Amino acid sequence: MAISIPAVQPERLFFSGASLAMVAVIGYGFAPSFYLKHLIAPRHPTEALVALVVLHGLLFTAWLLLFVAQAALVAAGRLDLHRRAGLLGFAMLPALVIVGVTTALNGVTRPLTAPPGIGALSWLAMPLLDIPVFATLIGLGLANRSRPAAHKRYLYIAMADMMGPGFGRMTLPVPPALQGPVATILLPALFLLALIGWDLRSRGRVLTVTLGGSIAVLGMAMLKPAIWYSPAWLAFAGWITAPFR
Repeated sequence: MAISIPAVQPERLFFSGASLAMVAVIGYGFAPSFYLKHLIAPRHPTEALVALVVLHGLLFTAWLLLFVAQAALVAAGRLDLHRRAGLLGFAMLPALVIVGVTTALNGVTRPLTAPPGIGALSWLAMPLLDIPVFATLIGLGLANRSRPAAHKRYLYIAMADMMGPGFGRMTLPVPPALQGPVATILLPALFLLALIGWDLRSRGRVLTVTLGGSIAVLGMAMLKPAIWYSPAWLAFAGWITAPFR
């Protein structure tokens, strides 16, 4: 008697495929400075790894892998394991915020951490403005576990927001002045556009979660390069990082 294997729902394939694309962006972007440091030639001079940076990298990598695993578990129909593994998210979120902010503030003493052409105090806008958005989206995703459509979209949009640093560490074929805006706005927006397109195809409309989350991420993405050279931001960044220098 033949065994019937249930078909994987297209939406599950979309989120699984998108999670793998996100892994590729982060892996390629951070390969010279973190994952394969000393094994491949850097695209530009990089800082030496210190304990805090290693902890930060491992923690955010663990979150990325958890996201991929969760999408794969849902695609495989293992919702029981998905729910159990999701408990890790509650434990990891405070650590992501604390370690992320601490690493960012310490990063001003490591100017090569920023992409070429962007000063350390300017690039500080990237994590300090991103982390509240990222953490809020994750929190909303965890709070909406009983609403699968909202749950997965909040977490997806949070991960799309994480793509800016990965793209920012790539050598893009654009003038140096456009490197920051392209890396932090245009390229991460491709993931948001993909989700909007998927909503239109699968639901016939853009879900409120998708629209609201995308506006929040894109709004913050446009704000960062708009202010990071301003005297007000540089003064604030200098003040808040003074104890770390």
